Amino acid sequence: MTDAPSTRENPWPVAGLSQKLRDYIDRLGSVWVEGEVTQWGVSNGNVYGKLKDLSVDATVSFTVWSSVRSRFDSDFRQGDRVIALIKPSWWVKGGSLSMQVFEMRHVGLGDLLERLEKLRKQLAGEGLFDVSRKRRLPFLPGRIGLVTGKDSDAEKDVIRNAQLRWPAVEFRVEHAAVQGDRTVAEVVAAIERLDADP
Repeated sequence: MTDAPSTRENPWPVAGLSQKLRDYIDRLGSVWVEGEVTQWGVSNGNVYGKLKDLSVDATVSFTVWSSVRSRFDSDFRQGDRVIALIKPSWWVKGGSLSMQVFEMRHVGLGDLLERLEKLRKQLAGEGLFDVSRKRRLPFLPGRIGLVTGKDSDAEKDVIRNAQLRWPAVEFRVEHAAVQGDRTVAEVVAAIERLDADP
């Protein structure tokens, strides 16, 4: 194919244009994109779907081959917000653009759920959910541990509502910061104090 400019007198052949499009798209390489899955259909183990932009009206179709899908930590469905590593490619003969997905991950709440599921699988693999490790809960608790901010309305509401339903309820209250940089350390310490005195 010639690199000469296309003119009315010297037009490019269709195959030439298609080849130039492929070469241009190939230079782009793989890219990470973020969007919402608006279509997720499985056929013979492969996924054919669509990703929609989060803020403007733009959609791209994508394919996830079964060999790639088998490496995903979790499955995806319509409505999931994701980031995906996509390789666009141009099919010269058919003149169509395809997007192959090589990695896909949840973002936002989906990302958190994905990490929780991964942790659950890890802990289950360590046997931490085995029935032999579980203790029966008493029919009624002897005392309830409550971690809350000092003089908070939440503390008063929890105790008042519990006593309305069960007047004999007992609480052991541990105060901790519930906002700011000290929150994690103080809440963990409060839970440890409660655990030390069941």
